[in-house]
Amino acid sequence: ATPASRPPAAATLEDSAPLLRSRLAALAVSPTPDAHLDAAAAYRAFGVLDRAFDLIHDGLTRYPRDARLHAAAAALWRDWGFPERGLRDAHLAVRYAPAAAEAHTTLATLLWAVGARRHALAAFADAARLDPDAAYAHENWCRAARALAAPLPTGCLGGLPPP
Repeated sequence: ATPASRPPAAATLEDSAPLLRSRLAALAVSPTPDAHLDAAAAYRAFGVLDRAFDLIHDGLTRYPRDARLHAAAAALWRDWGFPERGLRDAHLAVRYAPAAAEAHTTLATLLWAVGARRHALAAFADAARLDPDAAYAHENWCRAARALAAPLPTGCLGGLPPP
């Protein structure tokens, strides 16, 4: 076959997804923690978790104390089905952002996934206390308490499945 008769090359995800392309361009211009997280989130939206993890890891190499990058790495490990591998990052997220409800929630979900349910309940409670207006934090705390037959926090609704 001659070069003229070959079918056109398949477009890559980066070529066919304008949002991903723009986030990668922003990352190339300014490799901030936010840019790493945005580009990783775009890959994650397409289900390309390995590339998302690579970008988060690159961000952690540059910004080793960024709690959001650690929480994102932990969440990827959890979603891959290896929550035990994400525990270190989840604990570091809490260490570097002790007042961030999101960091405590991420830690709690990993603890729950590895079977450390009482510790998860405490982390869910911490998240709810840190951000009393965050419905997700209170709901997770209620679900965990109900699943463990622990005393329910004030305002828990009935019938929620465990976290």
